[in-house]
Amino acid sequence: YAMGRATQAVVDRVQSELPHREIIDVRHLEVVEAEEGDWLLEPQGRHPGYKKAAGHVDVVVSTPAGAYGTTEEGESALAPSTEASHERRLATGNGNLLRKYADPDNCLKIEDYLIPPELIPIKGISKKMTAGPVNILFTLGVFLEIRVEFLVLLCMTDRTVVGNIAPGIALVAGLEAGAEIPPIAEAYITATIRALDMKLIPEASLGIAVGGGVKVCIVLNFELRPIAVHVKAGIGIWGCPVFCKVCFKVFGKKVCMKIICGLDFCPQFKISIVSWKGPVIRAEIFSWCNFPPDTTPPVIDETTSVEVAQVDLTSVSAKWGGFTDKESNVFGYTACLGTTPGSGDIAACEDVQKDKKWTMDEVDLTDYDGVELFYSVFCRNGEGLESVWAQPFIADQSPPEVTDAFLLRHADGAFLQKENLMHGKADSLDFRIYVLESNPELAVNVSVVEVSVGLSEDDPNSVVNYTEIGYADRIEAGDEGPYDITLPELELQQDVDYFVHVRTTNTLGLQALTVLPYVFTIDLTPPTNVKLFNHNGASVYHEYFLSWLPLDEDAPLLYSSTYWQVMPSFEWDDAESELFSYRAKLYDVDGEFSIATTTSDNPQVTFLSFGTRLQLQHNHKYYVVVECQNEADVWGSETTIETPWLIDRTRPTAMQVIDLVAAPTGEDVPVDATGGFDTP
Repeated sequence: YAMGRATQAVVDRVQSELPHREIIDVRHLEVVEAEEGDWLLEPQGRHPGYKKAAGHVDVVVSTPAGAYGTTEEGESALAPSTEASHERRLATGNGNLLRKYADPDNCLKIEDYLIPPELIPIKGISKKMTAGPVNILFTLGVFLEIRVEFLVLLCMTDRTVVGNIAPGIALVAGLEAGAEIPPIAEAYITATIRALDMKLIPEASLGIAVGGGVKVCIVLNFELRPIAVHVKAGIGIWGCPVFCKVCFKVFGKKVCMKIICGLDFCPQFKISIVSWKGPVIRAEIFSWCNFPPDTTPPVIDETTSVEVAQVDLTSVSAKWGGFTDKESNVFGYTACLGTTPGSGDIAACEDVQKDKKWTMDEVDLTDYDGVELFYSVFCRNGEGLESVWAQPFIADQSPPEVTDAFLLRHADGAFLQKENLMHGKADSLDFRIYVLESNPELAVNVSVVEVSVGLSEDDPNSVVNYTEIGYADRIEAGDEGPYDITLPELELQQDVDYFVHVRTTNTLGLQALTVLPYVFTIDLTPPTNVKLFNHNGASVYHEYFLSWLPLDEDAPLLYSSTYWQVMPSFEWDDAESELFSYRAKLYDVDGEFSIATTTSDNPQVTFLSFGTRLQLQHNHKYYVVVECQNEADVWGSETTIETPWLIDRTRPTAMQVIDLVAAPTGEDVPVDATGGFDTP
């Protein structure tokens, strides 16, 4: 019967393809739009690795001997396809050294069937029954599959040709049970068992040796897979619309459209329940080669290299090259990570096949900061002999650190390490840092350095958010510093402390947060003058008193004959910052420019000297202006001596000298107007 849905045309087509089989079931799985004559069906006995094309109607045909045809997966309803039933890769024993040593990645492989798989029915049982509205179908088929495969390998790089012929035989049994409640639902379950799948593989190889000789190998191998099982099921529900194409003419032109013309079973829901293959048993019956096997490991020479880099906290990557083996080729690599060369006590050794780059992930390096570890690469040849290269590297689990820091004192441009530095600029901060990545590996470097400003050690961003400092090229090159940094466009407040925070990150993502131990304290107020007066020379000689005026005398100086030296005394005060330096200028009252300038960076001094080689003019008045700078680089207002003093470079004239002891002569004493400083 045809489950009520397959048309007689389908049955007729199937009967024509299988004239020697009685058709007892045609199950219509899926219908897609197709023209007459496009239906395809794999004939009985052909290799059922069948791929449908658009416009095909796929069917499963059941006969008393079993099932034939194809499903949507391209498998027989009872027996899996030959592709699924065995491995097309032909087994090779160790005796064929030429094939064993040939690099399969550099070989052209040609394989096919000399005799396609042929299913020979042994026993078939099919039974149909009805239980009320339920139709039940049970089918059992037993087959003998025979086939002959061949394989040719052309390995140009290795100058080797390999060929074999593999006759094979297998026992195949298929069981199917299906049920249908028309027109509501249908379901089925199939089981396929392949047993005693055997192949006998004679193989021959021919190669050209490096020196020009001929190499030959002849082998005979046997392969057996005892059993393979595949179980699957499917279910379908009735009620999906069926579309029909309706055509008509409009103004002489043919117009077609699809309309719903009925209901049908929906596409089946399919599930694979069990798919299991037993192990393949391989045995070498005979082997002979006219050359001995390779007894030396792969070569390590000056071209061999292994480069290792830690890429993050838990990953180590390596790439390598230069391993060679002219006798039996390089067949693979094993990567290990350990504390000693060749060991895998940190990360277990992994067979990486022929990859030349491998990353060890999720490696616990917590306890190995700064420790020398070894990334070992084992290279094996066709005989399994190995050579090893163990590349050391230093593991890193610590971030880069700020090794030194200085604050800029604008008063003299010096960088200082001072716990509290008074700062007199409200719009910027200037400092210098040094940053070091202690790990010596070239792949581990400082990647980013950021700075911020806050109001405490625990507050990094309240004033300035973290900002990169620049210097990208120097940082990438591993330059430790110094890095001079200016944070502009600030609005700093009087008497407030500001803390500089530094965030350093390396290429592994390790990050450190550092607070500089030195604090900027803002002082925008200038120092103030307490007193200012002048002395000439070490002091000023008052001829009227015939004594020297003490240095602490604050009486104003009105006259002076000391023209070669001026020495103002002063006192300044600053409640916030330390006094830092003084600057004094000497002016002629009648002049526009200062005659001399003198400075002192000693905040302890109380006077300044303009030197001892001045040439102050007779009968000219002079005055002094003094300024004071505090540590915050704020200058006090210029302070001027209130009363200028007059320079008198002439001595008093002795008009008369009288000897009060001798008797007067009665004559006038002549005036000596030529007497100098040293002439009485």
